[in-house]
Amino acid sequence: MTSDQQNEAGAFPDFRYWAFISYSQRDVEWAQWLHEELETYRVPRQWIGRQVGGNRKITPRLIPIFRDRDELPSAGDLGSKIREALEASYALIVICSPYAAASPWVNEEVRTFKSFGRSQRVFPLIIDGEPFASERPSLGLPECFPPALRFAVAADGTLTDRRADPLAADARQGKDGRSAARLKLIAGILGVGFDDLRRREAVRQRQRRLIGGFAAVAGGLLMAAAYIGLADGDINVPGGAAIRTALDHYRLSLLRPVISHQAVVRRAAEARERLRARLVDAVAQGKVNMKRDFTASVWSLGQIAAGIYRDPDATDDDLRPLIPLIDRVFDDDFVLKSDGNRVGWPGDGPLPRVETALWVMNVLTHALKRKGGAIETIRERFMSHLNTVQEIAENYYPLRDGGWNVVMQSSFEEHNFYSSALALNTLLELDAAHLCWRGSCERLAQMIRESSQWFIDNFVDEKRVTGWRRTVDDDGAPDPELSLMVYAGLGRSPMPLPENIRNAALQQLTDLRSRPYHPANHDIRHWVTYLNDAGKWESLTVPARVHWYPWATEAIVQWQRRAEQENYPKEVKLGLARSLGHVVVADSTDMVDDMSRAALFTVGETYYGLGSVR
Repeated sequence: MTSDQQNEAGAFPDFRYWAFISYSQRDVEWAQWLHEELETYRVPRQWIGRQVGGNRKITPRLIPIFRDRDELPSAGDLGSKIREALEASYALIVICSPYAAASPWVNEEVRTFKSFGRSQRVFPLIIDGEPFASERPSLGLPECFPPALRFAVAADGTLTDRRADPLAADARQGKDGRSAARLKLIAGILGVGFDDLRRREAVRQRQRRLIGGFAAVAGGLLMAAAYIGLADGDINVPGGAAIRTALDHYRLSLLRPVISHQAVVRRAAEARERLRARLVDAVAQGKVNMKRDFTASVWSLGQIAAGIYRDPDATDDDLRPLIPLIDRVFDDDFVLKSDGNRVGWPGDGPLPRVETALWVMNVLTHALKRKGGAIETIRERFMSHLNTVQEIAENYYPLRDGGWNVVMQSSFEEHNFYSSALALNTLLELDAAHLCWRGSCERLAQMIRESSQWFIDNFVDEKRVTGWRRTVDDDGAPDPELSLMVYAGLGRSPMPLPENIRNAALQQLTDLRSRPYHPANHDIRHWVTYLNDAGKWESLTVPARVHWYPWATEAIVQWQRRAEQENYPKEVKLGLARSLGHVVVADSTDMVDDMSRAALFTVGETYYGLGSVR
């Protein structure tokens, strides 16, 4: 089965990128132009939400688009990062020129993408040369299509001699031209008719001209009012951001409503009730078990139990069945040991991982934070468990420099951003519960400072992209969903934050007001080197699934508190409130529907994030 067939079958229900732009470095200016044109294009309203390509829904903007900036290492070898980006792309756009036709890298990208079974979603953009000119050498014209574009690719990835006939957009003068070629590409990606899109674009142009003419006739005052209305309606007009800021400062926005905090809290409680019912039922039916060969069993228990203990509406009847499962985690015959030291639990894969310990720590933290009821009879035992899991977690914090390792046996410097983000949030939960680190509250405070500073030091701020990358040695763009986890921690950290991090956090969080729920998550992989039982170094890939929804909720709530404590401007507070209302209320229907089918650990993590809304 090809990757594309797997996607249609639901194994990978969402693509991370709308399109991958393949181009020769000689055509980089065209690639930059096309990248900006695609990502800034506003999809007509009547198509937003329509399904295209299986489970993918059309969003208001075609974001993100992947454009590789670097030369590839060698002909015929794309490298894992480029291949992963191709696998995660719904469509492939090939900028076709004589340079592209001669580029082995462009050819390999097209061949690889076609091998996934997605030939029908390859869209050429001709900027120079002639297609299939190589078949008519007597004409003396330069070829613009690379071989993998001219011919079909077999299921095993080999290039056949069967001619392909792709429908190309032609940006050359005398052909489609830039504007029409751009619309042809967008129509192909969205699966809509080009004529429909062109007519819609013509209507947009006429509407803009009518608005401009009316404003001119009505005079300066009416023109100003219309202009402000456009800006308030999120139309991308010059100075629009400043106008929206001013409207929010004086609470004069009419077109960007803010859902009341009471309504947000009520919807969060309703969603938690639905998710809690499923998790409590799963525990009662024995689906949350502690079998040693059950993949990530302790990790899953941690996410589920942490969410239930954090939920203010959970009852003692909901909590009581979790106690024997948590006690089982700390049985001496269940905890893994190395050289007599406790290091983790089975079920995480080849090696125990820090995330399991961190989620178990979250369980105990939120359990001990509760007052009265079932917790009082087990408080002393859970305090002992907390000390044990902190002892285990220290194995993954070898340098004490703020960065955490995902596996204990890895090289000390191989810190992991995902694990470190989870660790920072866990440390802050301990502090909020007035707990300490192995009896030392000063040590806990120091670890929070170290972890916060480590993220501050590793912040990426390059041109239009900000945040944190997937790994320390990664040179690609920051991962926005992973960055949400970091912002959730830094939002409540006592450390003073640099202005650029604060501005980047507020920008990403306020932009969530228009984000659809899907895609709900994506997988990232981190390569580590570790010492095996024979004392030799080996390589291991450790996967993690990043869920944006719970950490977006967590991050907005924490930054709302920070905004109140540090007296941020009114417009900032309003923007955060608008985003929280959208995420918790507008996106909740899709979220609850998704959780009815999702794995239990996904339900647990999503439920945990909703616990921050009070």
